[in-house]
Amino acid sequence: MCDFSDFERGQIVGARSEGASVKKRAELLNVSQTTVPTVMTACTKHGASSSAKRNSDRNPKLPDRDRRTLQRIVARQHKTTAAKVTAELNTHLRNPVSTKTVRRELHKANIHGRAAIAKPLITDANAKLRKKWCHEHKTWTLDDWKNVVISGYSAGPLIHITGRMPANEYLDILNDEVLTMMSVLLQNTAIFQDDNAPIYLVLVRRELEYHQIFSLACIIARPQHN
Repeated sequence: MCDFSDFERGQIVGARSEGASVKKRAELLNVSQTTVPTVMTACTKHGASSSAKRNSDRNPKLPDRDRRTLQRIVARQHKTTAAKVTAELNTHLRNPVSTKTVRRELHKANIHGRAAIAKPLITDANAKLRKKWCHEHKTWTLDDWKNVVISGYSAGPLIHITGRMPANEYLDILNDEVLTMMSVLLQNTAIFQDDNAPIYLVLVRRELEYHQIFSLACIIARPQHN
């Protein structure tokens, strides 16, 4: 149907009120006779002289207050699903909304879901080794642990490294920085715990033995290294 102005609709409705026939009203606006009943039906449904398009916009399902409630729920539980967010939101609403509506409102607020990165779990064998390690050292005192220098975690010199580091460079840092610091601060009581990196393991243990420094086995590689 052609998009008529309110004035043109008013003409058709007014002509009908004056008793004009469909043919006469069609000639009045230079339209087909089938258009006149369509205009009359639209006017009856949406108002005598108002546009159907003006009434086609639906009120938002979530007013501003409910949108703020939704955003607070997501901010508090950012690691959750849209279905769970919808369920909680609906406990605050008089008229429940769908998960699709919640997603649409979140997207409008520039909040989007992302698939979490898969993280490998600790294997049964790894768990047993960790438990064994803990049992072996459960009697250590605080003073015992004060002598331990843990690779990558203990206080000491900060070494800037770019890219991958070959084993020989690792040994240079170990000799020039770490072992020197340990001999000064801890003297003969130093214990070094490396991170079990296979590329360094044999060389590091050999170097520690040469310097008569006790080596403490790592608590077993982290899950991502299994």
